[in-house]
Amino acid sequence: MNLAWRRIIEKYSLPKLNFHALRHSYASFMVSRYVNFKIIQEQLGHSDIKMTINTYSHLTKKDKNEASDHFDDFLVTCSIFHHISAHITP
Repeated sequence: MNLAWRRIIEKYSLPKLNFHALRHSYASFMVSRYVNFKIIQEQLGHSDIKMTINTYSHLTKKDKNEASDHFDDFLVTCSIFHHISAHITP
């Protein structure tokens, strides 16, 4: 596989990246695009999904910010719901 991969890199003037690094980059990219971990596991051939999750579930700053934004939205929704329900008489 290494020889075939090196030939592809040379033929298409790709960055010098070993096949394992390409595989890792692909999986990380799929995670950043919210592809289901089960699909990534099957594509990589991992026998156990825990291996896939433990290897590729690192968070980016963008992911952390989006999670915070979702929590902010939740709090706003709860506040609005509480405000509305306080004014409804049974």
